[in-house]
Amino acid sequence: IAVDGGAAEVFRISPDEPWRIIRTRWRIAGVVKGAVEGGGRVSGYFTGATGTTVYRGDAYGPDFANNTFTGDAGGQLVHRKIIRSAEDGVSLVGERPADERGFEFAASKDTWVRVVNFANAPDGCLHLCDMYREVIEHPWSIPDEIKQHLDLNSGSDRGRIYRLVPKREGWQRRAKVDLADATTAELVETLTHTNGWHRDTAARLLYERQDREAVPLLVELLTGNSTVAKLHALSALEGLRMLDLDTVLAALGEADAHIREQALVLLRKRNPGGPLEARVAERLTALVDDPSPRVCFQLGLTLAGFPAEQSVEALATLLREEWGNTWIVAAALSASPEHLRAVFSHDEMRGFLNSSVGAGVAAQMIGVLAAAADQPERIQQVVEFVAGNPNAVILRALGDGLRRRGMTIAQADTKGLLADTFSMLADAARDPALNDHTRAGALAALAFAPTTQADPALQACLSSGQTERVQTAAVLTLAQRTAPDVATTLIEHWAHLGSQAREAALTALTARDDRVRALLASITAGKIPATAISAANVQNLVQHKDAKLSALAKKALAGVIPPARAEVTAKFQPALAAKGDAASGQ
Repeated sequence: IAVDGGAAEVFRISPDEPWRIIRTRWRIAGVVKGAVEGGGRVSGYFTGATGTTVYRGDAYGPDFANNTFTGDAGGQLVHRKIIRSAEDGVSLVGERPADERGFEFAASKDTWVRVVNFANAPDGCLHLCDMYREVIEHPWSIPDEIKQHLDLNSGSDRGRIYRLVPKREGWQRRAKVDLADATTAELVETLTHTNGWHRDTAARLLYERQDREAVPLLVELLTGNSTVAKLHALSALEGLRMLDLDTVLAALGEADAHIREQALVLLRKRNPGGPLEARVAERLTALVDDPSPRVCFQLGLTLAGFPAEQSVEALATLLREEWGNTWIVAAALSASPEHLRAVFSHDEMRGFLNSSVGAGVAAQMIGVLAAAADQPERIQQVVEFVAGNPNAVILRALGDGLRRRGMTIAQADTKGLLADTFSMLADAARDPALNDHTRAGALAALAFAPTTQADPALQACLSSGQTERVQTAAVLTLAQRTAPDVATTLIEHWAHLGSQAREAALTALTARDDRVRALLASITAGKIPATAISAANVQNLVQHKDAKLSALAKKALAGVIPPARAEVTAKFQPALAAKGDAASGQ
């Protein structure tokens, strides 16, 4: 959920470890295996994100509520993110605070510092765990030539815990807290506490004690004004197995969306898969119009857990009204095939699925129904729908779904209903007047077409004069086949392919042993230059698990195989005895 990505930029203040510098250079040169991260930089991005923890304390003030803290064990730092709702209203987004642009919440110059975890504490502060090791890395990711110079156990007798305290004037650390001897009434009252540790601990103790005297007190808590306390009270009642249906229905009517969402979660827990009372079904159907996207998302998940005949109306309405929200659609489509078949057959739903706005939902539904179709008439039903909706995305969904159940479109389409659709897609793929996005989509759908219909279009799209994206899409479609002529076709068109298409072709040619053999033969014959093979691929080919292919690779790629390091060292050894000449240097 980080807006700056998984390998987000970070600002360490410690020096790069020499061994990391060497390993990065070797990886770039292809001397050793391993991903070249950060565009070849040694550091400056997350390499070992650890212990992400949501701060739920009360010591730092409202600006830090629900912030997350993450260590980077390789970078000696603590990174903070502010969590907010995403534009879709369902998912969350983490973003670096405006006042921490260009530096981190905390960092150390000591390369042994290894921030690996955090904990919300009774004093309202965040505690930080520093494992403190000279090296923290998976041993397999360190080349043996480097590992022999490192002590991977160095620092195993060390480690530190930090308490991050506020510098706010007037703040005093909370006195010792001990809830073990608190009464049940005191524990219920603690559910209203401002510090998350207190609430969590009280909730745990209430569950462990299973004291039914807490029930009326928890019910009373539900009449208060604290949203957080109400959430805890609902879960505590569920943990005591004393959450009745009236209480859940009342929570579904709460003004705060968080409580309505939690009530939907608890409703499904309380009644997993069983039939619903009429009043419950009516209340759930009414929630389809809830203004909160998160409530609608959870509604989709909850409805999927109830009998199809009782949830089909609400699921169909939810999909029609929220078709543009990816998360809500995914929640509704998480229902069983039985549910989705009922939705698919719903009168109002068929018109929607046939419309332009419903095409995305139709594609996802067709994919699930095709994968789950266990009877010929059900397979025929989805094929007929796709035949009536000549759409590349929907056709690909049908092909993917059938593939998951071990079938091809040719096996499913016994009446040839999709022949015209494939012809239309083949024409679209060849049409230079269409944009690259449309042509690439058509090519992707042709992966499921009979070869007689697909091959002319694929051959045309691999020829010279085609755009990079169209060529690459044609290569990717070809690569999905298992026939031996795939390698022949790619090699024949090599001279016409752009750089991206060639990269995709090499990936396809090295994916199967029969293609590797054809690739090496073409290099030997001079059809593809050995220099076109990346250093990493050269290493993979010469070290192939098949001894015969490895031998062929060593012969075909002899001119580009990097020399052994011992050989390079010997070559440059005389330089150590040479004397410097300042005048020549100048």
